[in-house]
Amino acid sequence: MKIFTVFILFFSSLLQANDIVFLGSPFSVVESEKSCDKYVESGICMDVAFELKYNVYEWYNENPEPEIIEFIGFTHSSGLPKFTSFNFALVHLKKVNDHYLVKDIKPVVELKDEYIICVDKQLPYFSECKNRQSIKSYLDLSN
Repeated sequence: MKIFTVFILFFSSLLQANDIVFLGSPFSVVESEKSCDKYVESGICMDVAFELKYNVYEWYNENPEPEIIEFIGFTHSSGLPKFTSFNFALVHLKKVNDHYLVKDIKPVVELKDEYIICVDKQLPYFSECKNRQSIKSYLDLSN
């Protein structure tokens, strides 16, 4: 099942001024009453747009606040986007037309005192992930 038509491959390109990256977890997920073409101009539209609120635990670029962030995510199928099931996620958002939109979301687990990211494609269970890195080394390598 595809969640997005366009994924950023990794964080290999430099972050643009309107991009933000943070470690967070879902707080609220509500299907939007607006269609996705209200959020994107490209003509590429998904089946369902979601209004998401996430608790922010750590910022990884120039944006030290707020503690809760609201943004828009999309899915090609019915039901909630798979990424909303991640307890922790590395979230990369892009600002488009006064809304933050999902650019990429990677599952994260907390092991001992470190957050570990699955750099493989989105998998239903973190235990299936074969390519793991600390968030810090993942972001350092991608810049």
